[in-house]
Amino acid sequence: MLIPPDWIDLESWEAFHEMRRKIKAPLTTYAERLIIGELVKLKGGGEDPQLCLDQSIMNGWRDVFRLRDKGIVQTGPKEYYKAPAPMTAEEKAASDRARKMAMESLGRRAK
Repeated sequence: MLIPPDWIDLESWEAFHEMRRKIKAPLTTYAERLIIGELVKLKGGGEDPQLCLDQSIMNGWRDVFRLRDKGIVQTGPKEYYKAPAPMTAEEKAASDRARKMAMESLGRRAK
């Protein structure tokens, strides 16, 4: 198991591994690198990567995503998901820079 960046709680990282094993989708070393790279992109896009990881653990998701609860709109007795607004040019540039840095740290070229 890879050691996550210091801005990710080791207990959460281990819980993500455990959850993936329980859903019969264990992480390979390469998959760990991809998940960490995605967390770096989320962080670069202004998301809290720790909360994104915890969201995936709580929901049993195989991947990590932007926080979903930001777009929930109360419309009476039910809650409906409202898709987040598309990224601005600045957010996309920050995300691309974060992805490039993550890929370089993993010894790969960003596409």
